[in-house]
Amino acid sequence: MNKRRLIGSMLALATLLLLTAPTAEAKGKPGRKSKKTEAAAEEADTTKKEKKGYEELLKGAVTDKGMFDVHRKGTDFLFEIPDSLMGRDILIVNKISGVPYALNDAGVNKGMGYGEKIVRFRKDTLYKKVWVMTYDPRITSPEGDRITRSVRDNYRETAIEQFPIDAYGKDSASVVIKVNKVFDGSEKSFNNVFGSIGLPGSPKKELSKIESVKSFPENIIVKSLLSTSHTEEGTTIPLTVEITSNLVLLAREPMRPRFSDDRVGYFEIGHLYFNDEQQKAEERAFINRWRLEPKPEDVERYKKGELVEPQKPIELWIDPATPPVWVPYIKKGIVEWQEAFEAAGFKNAIVAREVTPDDREFDIDDVRYSVVTYAASEMANAMGPSVIDPRSGEIIEADIIWWHNVMSILHAWIRLQTGAVDPAARGNTLPTEVMGNAVRFVSSHELGHSLGLKHNFGASYSVPVDSLRSKSYTATNGTASSIMDYARFNYVAQPEDGITQLTPKIGTYDKHAINWGYRWLDVQDPHEELPTLNAWLREHENDPEYWYGEQSREGIDPRSQSEDLSNDAVLASTYGLKNLRRIIPHVTDWTSEEGKLQYEG
Repeated sequence: MNKRRLIGSMLALATLLLLTAPTAEAKGKPGRKSKKTEAAAEEADTTKKEKKGYEELLKGAVTDKGMFDVHRKGTDFLFEIPDSLMGRDILIVNKISGVPYALNDAGVNKGMGYGEKIVRFRKDTLYKKVWVMTYDPRITSPEGDRITRSVRDNYRETAIEQFPIDAYGKDSASVVIKVNKVFDGSEKSFNNVFGSIGLPGSPKKELSKIESVKSFPENIIVKSLLSTSHTEEGTTIPLTVEITSNLVLLAREPMRPRFSDDRVGYFEIGHLYFNDEQQKAEERAFINRWRLEPKPEDVERYKKGELVEPQKPIELWIDPATPPVWVPYIKKGIVEWQEAFEAAGFKNAIVAREVTPDDREFDIDDVRYSVVTYAASEMANAMGPSVIDPRSGEIIEADIIWWHNVMSILHAWIRLQTGAVDPAARGNTLPTEVMGNAVRFVSSHELGHSLGLKHNFGASYSVPVDSLRSKSYTATNGTASSIMDYARFNYVAQPEDGITQLTPKIGTYDKHAINWGYRWLDVQDPHEELPTLNAWLREHENDPEYWYGEQSREGIDPRSQSEDLSNDAVLASTYGLKNLRRIIPHVTDWTSEEGKLQYEG
């Protein structure tokens, strides 16, 4: 082959190779797209479909942005849950917001809570569902210990509900689910009220509805109207109850707990610790308390014993439905606890607030507000429950319920127990200041419960009988070493004693208990606090003013009795009987009213 023919053959081969070489997109097999290109195209197609499905689902919907974006479309309510909140601890808190007469008469009133539980939402892309899980947060084991594997298996999460995923949000970083079914009041719902108050059956769907849903940065409020009927002794009574359900986003890191001790009276929640070094599981209990911590810039001052303001004070709001005449006395009962918190190193730790008329955001059933709820009811009582983070015992919200007719029993106690020494206590209508002082101390007592304190029925035992007849002692100390006792009014005082302070006050034990429960200690593990907490109790173990006498239905300890005064029940009762003999001859004069056969009250 000559040189010219060789060059021509090489040019022809090169041309053929150029014509048949695969392109960058089709390397490997001529005429087919690469797997990478196919995947990208499929992903783009899926994203397009998801976007279209999201837009179609929410077309015409009204959106409220917050913790979850809440979409309302007609009568459907949809939560858009971001992936960032999947698996987070959310506390469901239900409150009764309105009741009919039949339930009011039975003692079920506005402000009462029920059915709290922790839930977690879990996204399941395989089954295209969102699962609702719950678990027991009162179990702890260290990461890295071998027993932790067993703890996870034996105390695992439990599925309680599921929702089909109706749409995926932008970039598939959120999912949209319809949530109507968990707020319909049925047995499996989040807000099953009738089962909680002992009424069988489910709400009537045609007479029940979700009224509204509001979303805020750390909670969602769902208001439902639930109707049923109850038959008793052949009579059927229709019942409609308004319920407010809060979904509260709990902090990622729970408050550091404090272990309870039988020598000081706090409400508590049990906890179980496992680790590899044990010979048995460690049973503990966390006291219920608010998260009071010094600001970072004040920590060193606090440690030196200076009073500092907490990062977040305790705020109590007064129900706008409260009659104005009693508002100052209820507020006074709240803020007088400030003295006890100063014993724990905090100033301005507790605040009483009133709702301004132009405050459109305030909702008495919103867990962002702790409220003294005023219930128009014939119930003669008051109580101070709290909402607790079960992971740590942290009080995240309080509801003091003040029934209107509690003043009827206060009136009866005041007249019977102090009428002999106080002429102002004898009438059918008491002077505002006399009743107001009683309102003050009941407000203070119930707030004590909302701070985590139990009754201390041993507090009255710390006071000698002679001290109850001392004008100077009672002016300073009231009737017991704790306002958490049932030491109502000073029935021991005699007319000649000239005593004017006849009600309990914040006492030595109250300051001691608040210091023990709320003083901040710079530790990481609650076990580290135990020597210090024990030392505080041992310091006063022989002083009766610091003694805690637990409430007991059986009344086993004679020092811990309800409604008694002093460390000598016989002598105190002798003085009480003397006062009764003074009162009895005047009962008709003090209680009669023109046009009435008898006084009822």
